[in-house]
Amino acid sequence: MSWPRQDELDEVVRTVGQGLFELTIKCARCHNHKFDPTADGKAASLYEFQVWTVVSEDQPSRNVALASAGAIPYASSFALANQSRHFDNLIDGTADRRHAFPWVAGKTGLAWIQVDLAEPAMVDRIVLDRGPSVPVDYKSRVSHADADKGNVQWKTVASSSNRMLREDDSREADQFKIDGLEPATIHSITDKIAEIRKIQKDLTRLAAGPLVYAASFNESPEPTWLLRRGDPMQPTQKLSAAIPAVLGGLNLSLDQPELDRRLALAKHLTRADHPLTARVIVNRIWQYHFGTGLVETPSDFGTMGAAASHPELLDWLASDFVASGKLNLKMGGPGFDFFNQRGVRFVQLFNGAYASGGDINWDGHSKL
Repeated sequence: MSWPRQDELDEVVRTVGQGLFELTIKCARCHNHKFDPTADGKAASLYEFQVWTVVSEDQPSRNVALASAGAIPYASSFALANQSRHFDNLIDGTADRRHAFPWVAGKTGLAWIQVDLAEPAMVDRIVLDRGPSVPVDYKSRVSHADADKGNVQWKTVASSSNRMLREDDSREADQFKIDGLEPATIHSITDKIAEIRKIQKDLTRLAAGPLVYAASFNESPEPTWLLRRGDPMQPTQKLSAAIPAVLGGLNLSLDQPELDRRLALAKHLTRADHPLTARVIVNRIWQYHFGTGLVETPSDFGTMGAAASHPELLDWLASDFVASGKLNLKMGGPGFDFFNQRGVRFVQLFNGAYASGGDINWDGHSKL
């Protein structure tokens, strides 16, 4: 299993766990959850920094900024994350987004990277394999050792000040300069680039056409592994697809087809006696309406989350929601119901208060 694939699975678990269970399952990626009963402006970023040599009679152009070629990287900082965002990623020769990680600066603002080549080279071009956020202002410099003075001399060979704007550069014309161009010309360029962005957006939308949400399922899915500290490179034993034991079980075999796995999870989430799904839904509706949920931590029903202020009311609302079989939120008119005509009747009691406007001073964070 690769890191990117593990990231995809981790995101699925995080979304389902926090969106429907309201449990911070993501915390158990690399260790047992410390509290709940669950087991195990942007900074600059680049995927690759490439330095290509001039073509010669006996050798084609080649990228000499590679660790395999003896290059050594440095950077002003790097971000800390579950996976590497180190500057070593800049010269590992891996640009495939399915397997590669970018270098990401440790903070926003000014950042720099430096790559020392194994030997002097005649440079034809420098290629930046862009990450999620590449600065719009930059300078590329090369250096050579001055044997007489014993120091390093830097020479700027390219910068954003003498390059055409990128299509994703949305700065106003008065926020930058381009060498040799008058302000009026720069304004004209920014207007044209804005038009290009709009046209490109429309083209992408039209080219996509009608969308159909569909899926294909693998009859023999890849095995699920228990990973040592969440590292996909350290599998320990095969596991059947499952949910946190505190919520029950799915009773799936190790070789259960993917379709069966997804169906089992869907049935588990929507079963009438599920301890969390309905409570999570009605708690969020209460929160959106009154400012604070019956459980004040809507994204954490676990041990570290707040206890329900009125657990009996939460239970009743959840069971009534399940029994009604639908969610019908409507505003205005003589009635104001959350679910259906016999649904959350406490809302109707406040109809007059809603209609009274300034007669009542509402405090969304007050408790019953």
